[in-house]
Amino acid sequence: MKSTGRMKEKKWFVIGAGGQARVVIATARACGLPDPQACLVDDGSGGQSEPIRGIPLLTTESVMGQRGFFFPAVGDNKIRERLIRQLMDQGWQAISICHPTALVEKDVMIGVGTIIAMGAIIQTGARLGNGVIVNTGAIVEHDVQVGDCVHIAPGSVILGEAVIGKCAFIGAGSRILPRVKVGDEAIVGAGSVVRDDVGAKTTVVGVPAKVV
Repeated sequence: MKSTGRMKEKKWFVIGAGGQARVVIATARACGLPDPQACLVDDGSGGQSEPIRGIPLLTTESVMGQRGFFFPAVGDNKIRERLIRQLMDQGWQAISICHPTALVEKDVMIGVGTIIAMGAIIQTGARLGNGVIVNTGAIVEHDVQVGDCVHIAPGSVILGEAVIGKCAFIGAGSRILPRVKVGDEAIVGAGSVVRDDVGAKTTVVGVPAKVV
């Protein structure tokens, strides 16, 4: 995880212009970081042109050929994965951001392009991949392994030694019980309690969670 302290004199960009971008900007400000230079969007922005929390909106095309720091503020896991790969292949550097109210043990490993939001808790031995969203008040317990570009929604809890595959979505208020494995691109519905392993690209909901 790139230290936010080292970013205080750096120029950086937010990729995206939706709700996740607003959360990233607010979190960066809470950390004392400088505002991003701009929020970058592609031609699919739907014509939006107003500043995002006071940050100007530019097209990605306008910074073609530049290099710098970026944060991938896109909620869609697969799109976020693609953006991180593409920009890093072009020489950009992804940063990670942790809200000052989050509690993160010192031995936690955090990949690039990851956000740990307000009030989240990450316990000892946990491993978070690149592009992970640990949303407001979520808890990742000891020795949990979280793959790249997972979204852990607000208020959800992942208990000890669970394994979450890349691009999985863990719905708000859900519970993943100890040592459960959730496969790549799986979806856990909000409020679910997952007692058994979940296969890749599978959706489960309920208490206990069942495949739908």
